[in-house]
Amino acid sequence: MFMEVCNELKTLSIEFEKCGHKLYIVGGYVRDALMGIPSTDIDITSSMPTEDVLDICKKLKAKTHNINPHLGTIGITYKNQKFEYTQFRQESYSHIGEHTPTSVEFVTDIAVDTLRRDFTINSIYYDIAGNSYVDVSGGQKDIEKRLVRTTNHPSITLHDDGLRVLRALRFASTLNFKIERKTKKALIRFAPNLNKISKERILKELQMLVVADLKFGHKNTTFLKYCNTLHLPKFLFNSTLAHTLRFTKQDTKNYYSLVKDARLIGFYILVLSRHLKNYTAPNQLLYILTTLLSTNGIKESNDNLRTTEKLYRIIENYNFGVDVINATVNYLTLSDTEKEIVDTFLRKKAKTLLSDNIKVVKDNNLPLSVHQLPISTQDLMDIGIENKYISKILATLYNQVLSMKVKNTKEDLKNLAKEINETFKKISKNSKEKV
Repeated sequence: MFMEVCNELKTLSIEFEKCGHKLYIVGGYVRDALMGIPSTDIDITSSMPTEDVLDICKKLKAKTHNINPHLGTIGITYKNQKFEYTQFRQESYSHIGEHTPTSVEFVTDIAVDTLRRDFTINSIYYDIAGNSYVDVSGGQKDIEKRLVRTTNHPSITLHDDGLRVLRALRFASTLNFKIERKTKKALIRFAPNLNKISKERILKELQMLVVADLKFGHKNTTFLKYCNTLHLPKFLFNSTLAHTLRFTKQDTKNYYSLVKDARLIGFYILVLSRHLKNYTAPNQLLYILTTLLSTNGIKESNDNLRTTEKLYRIIENYNFGVDVINATVNYLTLSDTEKEIVDTFLRKKAKTLLSDNIKVVKDNNLPLSVHQLPISTQDLMDIGIENKYISKILATLYNQVLSMKVKNTKEDLKNLAKEINETFKKISKNSKEKV
């Protein structure tokens, strides 16, 4: 089976041949071509030193940029086609699981280069000039068997780079492959190496992993299955809070029902739901979230942390029947995707309670924010309320309306505002007298 190769790569290959080197396509592009899957990122490799490749690119008027000089990697843009070139190499790691090699030796043997790669399915080379595959590790057979297997002995491949634990799960999820038996055993052994990987790298990999099964529409539950098998959450979040966390069949059903944009936050909600069996006070919830997603945790963005907190609070309020009117108002302000996440994790009785309270909010024309009150800052100033009290009074009015302790009319709210204002004045006066 020949690969379709663009003219730009054919031209580059000819120039490499003139210098006594063969040019190969390698990695995911070759794997995907063998599987009939569309792919865009093209990695190329050869035994040619990077500085000589730069000379060829200069001759062809192709643009180049350094990606990682230590690893001999450059980016090439030639007539609007983009490639990433890496010279054959072997790698050494000083510390267990550190991801980035501490030393690199450039080599001429393609078999040596093969051994430093992660999985056999990503280690098939396509000889452009010879229109043939070079498959030292048996990647084509593993594609036929639908297996993820390490290129080198798994105790070496996974020992060196802890991030490969997550990459194995991602490829299995994306391609709907199984993980080969020895590789699976090694994943269990070396999952703790994830603690040696920066949380920024783990987060980037997790963002791809949570949606991996959706790329080609496979019904594949590899990710959550291996979360249990590898005790993955405790390594992802670097927290003892996740030490014994396990997902149930219902968790799996809920999580895999979520659309792409809901998956990451949905996973965080799932982790929280396994931790917290009872209603959690707001300050305690924020502490747990900060521990898992920020500070010493996975270094998630503040936006995603706040969204997770908001959605989980609504879910808890309904599952435990606490402050449901406020929760309903918050629910009604959510995006469709956020509502889907909440709906997915509500218990059956909670869903009925939510439906009933949405009707209450709409029937009573309850405001969804302070700005929807029929009374404004100017209205309060007009009845003589000092500016320093206005924001507090508006917040109090809003809470009273939601509690349905006052009618949501301008006149009723003005009267209550006057009462609250007098209370604030008395408190202020008493405080001054005590001083």
